[in-house]
Amino acid sequence: MSEPDSESKQLKPVPASAPAPVEEQEFDLLAFWIQYRNIIVRSLVLILVGVAVYFGYEFSKQRKLADSAQALATAKSAEDFRKVTANWAGTPAAGSALLRLGDELRRDGKYDESVKALQEFAAKYPKHQLQDRALISLGITQEFAGKTDDAFATYQRVISDYATSSAASDAKIRQARILKAKGKTEEALRILTDLEQQAKTPFFLNEIRALTAEIKNPNGRITGGNPRPVQPEPADAEKKPDAVKTNAPAIAPAPVSAAPQPVALENKPEAGNKPEVPPAPAPAPAEPQAPNTPAPVK
Repeated sequence: MSEPDSESKQLKPVPASAPAPVEEQEFDLLAFWIQYRNIIVRSLVLILVGVAVYFGYEFSKQRKLADSAQALATAKSAEDFRKVTANWAGTPAAGSALLRLGDELRRDGKYDESVKALQEFAAKYPKHQLQDRALISLGITQEFAGKTDDAFATYQRVISDYATSSAASDAKIRQARILKAKGKTEEALRILTDLEQQAKTPFFLNEIRALTAEIKNPNGRITGGNPRPVQPEPADAEKKPDAVKTNAPAIAPAPVSAAPQPVALENKPEAGNKPEVPPAPAPAPAEPQAPNTPAPVK
């Protein structure tokens, strides 16, 4: 019986020994620098170069904007505006110079060149803050050149692309004027009626109402008043003074007083420079009337 007991004691598992504790190593800055100093130096150099390039670019950009604005401020003629456009291309001042060049050419009567300059502005500076006004100027130039259909299409582009700007209201008024000139008064009045309900500025309201009055009263009649007076020709005025009939009350011509007959004064002394006033005649004595004789009519 002793043998099994000895065997069980031999088969008893031996507990594993616990792992030895790992010692924490402290951060060695010198060792880190020696190991990664090349990477650190290169990174710092790249950062400094990037900062220098950025600030240099911003400084150059601001200097360019200032110089171009100064060049635009001193430009007066069409040739000056051309130089600003060429020398400072890409700047807002160059775009404004191109826009002013178009206006200057239109004032000189060079409509084709003006249209070309304004179209170039619209193509090169689509995000310019004066893009909507440039299209209005283009439409005006096309009207001066007699291209009313092109002008109408340009104004429609303003209305579509800049619906919330004041230029859209201006474009609608100009469209109404084109329709009025073509005799399409109903379409013009429809545009003005819709625009009057949306317009908020007094300037556009006055323009809308004035143009509406012109369309509704082509003969010059002011709504709620009398028509404008028409001056008759001299021949008609002498022969037929009532030839022109209006609703205004006729104004009678001032009566022409007959020239007073000169009164002959005999044996009257002169009274210097004072005008002589003849004495009033004495009233005639009343004549007795017969009973059956009617009184004379005075």
